[in-house]
Formats: sequence, structure tokens, C-alpha cells
Amino acid sequence: MPEERVIRITYKDGVKVEEEKAIISDEQLADEAEAAALAKADTLIDGITDLASSKVFLKKLCKRLIKKGYLP
Repeated sequence: MPEERVIRITYKDGVKVEEEKAIISDEQLADEAEAAALAKADTLIDGITDLASSKVFLKKLCKRLIKKGYLP
């Protein structure tokens, strides 16, 4: 469902004068969610320091892929 966001607020002498809003499409919201997920994955991958933590990460990844139907 599209979302409405405030993209710019104009102030004059500390008083809000104008507020500009925009409708964010479902596609853009999906792109933002994907970008956030990839950023989280990068952080998790960068946190792998040994074999045990890589095994934990791989298990979580496989569980997620199976849940989404990407793996049998």
C-alpha cells in the first residue's frame, strides 16, 4: 500500500510555514526494504570472524531461503 511522507518542511522565524508531502509507491517501498535487508546482510557478513560464526550465519540464511521457497 502506498505511503505518504513529508519530504520538506519550510520554516520562517522558527514557525512551520509549509509542509510538502509525497506519495511513495509500493515499488519504491520494496526497493527501500531490499536495500535495508542487503545492508543488514553486509553487516552480518562483516561480523563473521571464525568458522563457528560462519556456520551460524549459513544456517540462518538457509532457513530464510527455505521459508521463502527459494530452496527445496
